Amino acid sequence: MSFDSATSQSQAKSTVNKLLANFLPGAAIASTTVVPTKPTAKAQTVAKELSKKSNPEELKRIAKKQKLAQRKKILKNSETTKKFNKLAKYNSIKAHKESGNITPQEEKYLSKLVRKNISAVNSLSEIDDPELKQELSEVKKDILSIYAPVKKSKKQSSKQKDFNTKIQKGYISYPGLTPGLAPVDYNESDSE
Repeated sequence: MSFDSATSQSQAKSTVNKLLANFLPGAAIASTTVVPTKPTAKAQTVAKELSKKSNPEELKRIAKKQKLAQRKKILKNSETTKKFNKLAKYNSIKAHKESGNITPQEEKYLSKLVRKNISAVNSLSEIDDPELKQELSEVKKDILSIYAPVKKSKKQSSKQKDFNTKIQKGYISYPGLTPGLAPVDYNESDSE
């Protein structure tokens, strides 16, 4: 293919190079410098291009950059798939809970998720702005009132009462001080 001028040739090369860079991964855009006015042999220009690309240090640097870019892409893809899988799992468990067909494993997962989120809410850092601080405390109260596990205070207090009555009646013994082994108070023993 013949060109009318050197500039039209360089424009055509740059267009093709940009097109290839978009469709081929790892294809570098060649320099778009204007063809020198001094005519040179094609063999010399090819030799110059090959010598630039065949430098081992340059090749290692290019390969290292490509590997790093590929690793970043793989890590990003794996993170997005993990997030997607977690969201899908949560949505399916949520649907099971709403329909009433939740398994014990799913219930365990939900309780673990609730505990994790409650600890995240509790561990929020302090805010200097009093309005935001007040609003954050209200949101914390709302979240914790909805999702915090119900405390078993009535059950524990009834167990404590039963335990205390059994001790008083003498049905069980409680480890502690016995009447004959009380600690000696040296102030009282010296006065006698």
